[in-house]
Amino acid sequence: MAKLLLHIALFFGLLLAPVLGWTDFQAGIDAYYHGDYLIAQKEIRPLAEQGHSGAQLLLGLMYWSGRGVADDYVLAHMWLSLAASQGEETAWVYLVKLAKSMTPYQYNTPQILDHRIR
Repeated sequence: MAKLLLHIALFFGLLLAPVLGWTDFQAGIDAYYHGDYLIAQKEIRPLAEQGHSGAQLLLGLMYWSGRGVADDYVLAHMWLSLAASQGEETAWVYLVKLAKSMTPYQYNTPQILDHRIR
């Protein structure tokens, strides 16, 4: 899964970074690839918060796996949902898989409900 994620994120990063000026995305991908998950998270999070769909996808997967952040299915779902809402088709695939791992309480957390309403 990590290699697939890397290839997807690298693809979108290479396409979007020059156009949108989000060159830190590549730094985050490089750090993730080298196992420097804390650095990857520090590079990726601001981009995800600014709406970079590839960064949202990667951050969601990091929360799902607990790489660089504490594992948190609710936050993973939130970030993957944001990426999916911007057309990241891969995020939809991971959302379906993640939902199967979530408890009803996690799935019905107000953060997720709030996001679904938007």
